[in-house]
Amino acid sequence: MKNTNPASQLADKLESLDRAIWVKLPENIRKSVANYKRADQKEQQRIVNNLQKTIVKHDKELFRMKFGSVLEDALFDLRWENRTTTQNDLEVSLGIVQDEFERHFPIDKNELARRLESEKFFCTGQNWWASQIFVRKAIDLLRRIATKQEKARQGNENIELNPTETTHSIDFRSVRWFGTDYSFTPNQAAAVKILWQAWENRTPEVGGDTIATEIESDSRRARDIFKGHPAFGNMICQGKTKGTFRLVEPGK
Repeated sequence: MKNTNPASQLADKLESLDRAIWVKLPENIRKSVANYKRADQKEQQRIVNNLQKTIVKHDKELFRMKFGSVLEDALFDLRWENRTTTQNDLEVSLGIVQDEFERHFPIDKNELARRLESEKFFCTGQNWWASQIFVRKAIDLLRRIATKQEKARQGNENIELNPTETTHSIDFRSVRWFGTDYSFTPNQAAAVKILWQAWENRTPEVGGDTIATEIESDSRRARDIFKGHPAFGNMICQGKTKGTFRLVEPGK
């Protein structure tokens, strides 16, 4: 069954990154060091280039987790005071990990070549291993958040709802659509507001480009804004014309 819980998805990504940084990358470094000294100049450059690509990839992943929407998505339905504290804690932890990662694994090619030549890649020390503990604590915290969210969702599903009720909070972060409750991130809520107003105006179809422009989203497609969200394909669907989207009442 596909995992659609944002907190659980982020925990999965951190677990994958944990294995990549503390197991696979050090092993890659050891092999690169061994091969570098006996390689000719062309092969040495290839080793440096491949190693840099791997390091840059992991560094970008850490950056996206800390500053992108993925962290906000994982925590969006926590109570405000809990969300702020938890997000700050996770951002600090990921910041420490990224600082340590960049200290141990430089992205400058000349520095990489120098370290390969001198065999001075660290991957050791109290701070380095402490940063791994921060990641594993973050994973544990996200797993606990995902469990609580799932229990809350199941509890809501057991409540008998009015199948024709449609309402929303003032900022559209919380919506009840014909008896089904949905929660949205700020970006998603802004898009829902546009579609809701069009539905109330009986002109339900809105272009994806228009939605993206109005909410100042990097994505030009509504399906990307709502990627993985249970409302997409149920409450929110494609319109009759290409590139448009609309709210759809059940059974229509």
